[in-house]
Amino acid sequence: MTTNDSSLKKITTKGFNLLLISGILFIALGVLIIFTPESSLIALGLLFATIFFVTGVFEITYAISNRNLLDNWVWNLTIGIVDLVVGILLIVNPELSTITLLLFIGLSLVFRSIMTIVWAIFLRDIHFKNWGWILALGILIFIFSSVVLLSPDFFGIIIILYLSFTLITVGFAQVLMAITLKKLASKFLD
Repeated sequence: MTTNDSSLKKITTKGFNLLLISGILFIALGVLIIFTPESSLIALGLLFATIFFVTGVFEITYAISNRNLLDNWVWNLTIGIVDLVVGILLIVNPELSTITLLLFIGLSLVFRSIMTIVWAIFLRDIHFKNWGWILALGILIFIFSSVVLLSPDFFGIIIILYLSFTLITVGFAQVLMAITLKKLASKFLD
């Protein structure tokens, strides 16, 4: 057995159990989310709240530090304040209903879409080559945020299903890798 074979044997032997356990945990978490959608959405809401809070601070800092350089710095400041306020509201009131949470997210995304569209127009005005892509993305964000605002229940269900199926898929991938490593380890033990 060469050095590479010896290293592979150690990796496959040690890695099997950890991958198997993590795979089973991912599958269990995905199934749990399917059966506890409301609690899962609230937990996801707390994660979003933290993200909104942090991005709000970053946007405000960016806007203020660049106010003398950017003509449209007020849009960055506005979205930063909106994100910060949404983050604080959701952190302070975790019991907010999932519909209210999704409406807050939808409104924040509408503001972000407007900011993106304004940036695209600014880039067009300075003859930036790919401004159209940014405009298209701003319009796409507006369309998605409209779906959130008009059908928050539908959006909440989609988030939970997407998250749970993703976790279950990751789990099956981990289990499959663990089984493969176990087979490789047994090949070296023979």
